[in-house]
Amino acid sequence: MRQIIFVLGPTGVGKSDFATELALQTQSVIVNCDSQQVYQDLDIGTAKPTSEQMNLVPHFFYSFVPAGVQYTAGEYRRDVLNFLDERKDLKCFVFVGGSGFYAQSLETEMYSIGKANESVRNQLMEDFAKVGLDGLFQELVQSDPIYAEKIGPRDRYRLLRSVEIVRATGKTPTTLFAESGRGANPLLEKGFKVRKIALYMDKEALRNRIRKRTENMLKGGLIEETHSLLNRGLGDWRPLNSIGYKEVREWLAGQVKREDLVEKIVTSTMQLCKRQMTWLKRKSEMEWVNAGNFLDRSERVLSY
Repeated sequence: MRQIIFVLGPTGVGKSDFATELALQTQSVIVNCDSQQVYQDLDIGTAKPTSEQMNLVPHFFYSFVPAGVQYTAGEYRRDVLNFLDERKDLKCFVFVGGSGFYAQSLETEMYSIGKANESVRNQLMEDFAKVGLDGLFQELVQSDPIYAEKIGPRDRYRLLRSVEIVRATGKTPTTLFAESGRGANPLLEKGFKVRKIALYMDKEALRNRIRKRTENMLKGGLIEETHSLLNRGLGDWRPLNSIGYKEVREWLAGQVKREDLVEKIVTSTMQLCKRQMTWLKRKSEMEWVNAGNFLDRSERVLSY
């Protein structure tokens, strides 16, 4: 039976290292499951796998979308499922990344609503800044109480996406799911055995790792990478508002002091980690591994 192993966890916990060890042990290939690492020229700020890691194990779905292009979870799902169909010669895949929605997209049906409406999205983000998640949740309750009850008021991604869909199409997620026949798991239908590993680490240990990683990114050229992309006219490209790039842009604009830049990026990253862990803890099928415990990590790798 062909197998897929998801390696998930908060940013900076060591997913790439663990996935490389696991792929070598299981003779697998690695497939990217991170929404930012798909893009070309976003290298330092997204902490892509090193050249050494890529030489050890075949890697797929990294750096294949041109800078300036917006790549959606729906497109990712389509491309990966096609890849799995085409590469019947490969028996085991390790999917690694911090984008829970990308992982989730592979296990559910998705509806198509066409290209994103930028004016609707921009207005949505303005409203979000004014009324927060609670205000948008009440809007969803009014239009689609069934889906609102399902996702709850704290699922930021699905809540924003749901309100955007209603505003852009006039249809609710519940209606669109019914029309698309959502419910089947494509991976199971294709005969895959699926396992999911969630890495975790003590909060202070993770913060220290993230601080060191941030310092190394800045030394390694994060500022220059950001400046180069801005000089190419990509200031409105959404990935340049992701963590790391956003803070560097604020520094370049004179809004942040250089001595505060590291701590600002660390704080933003830790807030993201908290959201990632909240999402993972809702998934009962996760196999938890302490990434800060070498023995626990090594034993888990050797058990596969």
